[in-house]
Amino acid sequence: MGGIIELKDVTKIYSTKDTPEIIALNKANLTVEEGEFLSVCGVSGSGKSTLLHLIGCLDKPTEGTVSVKGSVTTQMNEKELARMRNGTVSIVLQDFGLIPSRTVYDNLVVPFYFSSNRKGMNDKIKSALEFTGIADLNQRPVIKLSGGQKQRVAIARAIVNDNPILLADEPTGQLDTQTKKQIMELFHKLNEKGKTIIMVTHDIDMAKETSRIVKIADGSIMES
Repeated sequence: MGGIIELKDVTKIYSTKDTPEIIALNKANLTVEEGEFLSVCGVSGSGKSTLLHLIGCLDKPTEGTVSVKGSVTTQMNEKELARMRNGTVSIVLQDFGLIPSRTVYDNLVVPFYFSSNRKGMNDKIKSALEFTGIADLNQRPVIKLSGGQKQRVAIARAIVNDNPILLADEPTGQLDTQTKKQIMELFHKLNEKGKTIIMVTHDIDMAKETSRIVKIADGSIMES
């Protein structure tokens, strides 16, 4: 039986009229088991973020197949991919991806815009804010938050729909040492609750806190 996430011979090539082909991933194979906390390490440009975007249904491979929770996402149309993003896979972006001018609460409402089920929305938002320790920032504009607070908002937004898979792209890259530890504690608590987590990072100390490290170089998964 396969894992909750499976990549088989996945290649991703980017090209434009003005630039030569760039092979971001080259026949990559990866299986992630349900409930695993996995980190993906590699230098800038090695293919880490591309891997995350393919798993997160934000992009499709040039070749190969990507399966998430038993569904082959490479065969899905845009509507089906959007449904996967809203109900199965959540992503914490490197730059937080928040709306600076809006409040913390407003940012957590966003996932519900794309959901047909808004029942209990306020309770879910309250629960996510309490879990991440920022309930008191509910009505504060994001632009007035610190980097660590913004990261907590990004995590709260990612877990508000209780999706089983959480992806994080360099979630501690812009944070000080103490805040990094606090964010990692949140991820460990989420993993203990049963969430499957894949964290892209160049910080080997953070990677060592996960249950498995996958290294990627020049678009190839080197070891696991």
